[in-house]
Amino acid sequence: GDVDKAEALINEMPKQKPPVALDARAVNTFLRVCQRAGDAPRAWEAYRKMKGSGPASAPCWTSVVPDDATYKLVARLLSQSLSARDVKDVIADAAAHAARDRSARATSGGDASAAPCQFWNAGRCDRGAACVFFHDP
Repeated sequence: GDVDKAEALINEMPKQKPPVALDARAVNTFLRVCQRAGDAPRAWEAYRKMKGSGPASAPCWTSVVPDDATYKLVARLLSQSLSARDVKDVIADAAAHAARDRSARATSGGDASAAPCQFWNAGRCDRGAACVFFHDP
């Protein structure tokens, strides 16, 4: 019921005029519907589409970048369905994503969700990678 409707809606979004681009928030909402319904296979399929390895992966799915919530939702559902091998894959993906974020942050200051650094914008931030504010490249 609800998972079918949610999947139909998320698949219809990019076909709208003008198209509604899929993003992590929309996909995570779909994953939450899967979680409420206990539908781990559909959540896993959605995750695989995002990674470009799912059945009929469309460019609109592969353009979505998973975030922490995505990894947590998928891992939780797979854990509940006792899919240990798939959970390990999700954990490895999450660790790689976190490492890329740490690496990017090391050269650019704070997290992209942090407030922008006023000193960086003026060309005068002396904290560099240790700055807790975002440095817009």
